[in-house]
Amino acid sequence: MRMLLKNDPLRMKLRTVYETAMAEGLKGMVLQGVGVAWIPDFAFVKS
Repeated sequence: MRMLLKNDPLRMKLRTVYETAMAEGLKGMVLQGVGVAWIPDFAFVKS
C-alpha cells in the first residue's frame, strides 16, 4: 500500500500506526477504533 500512495497527496494525511502480517491483529486494532486497515474478507467470516 505504501508504494501505491507514495506520490499521492492522500499520503500526507495518513500515518502508519501498526503493521503486522496477521489479519487478526489488524482486525483487533480496527475494532478498537485505532484506524482503518486493508483486511482480507476471510477475517470477517462468522465462525
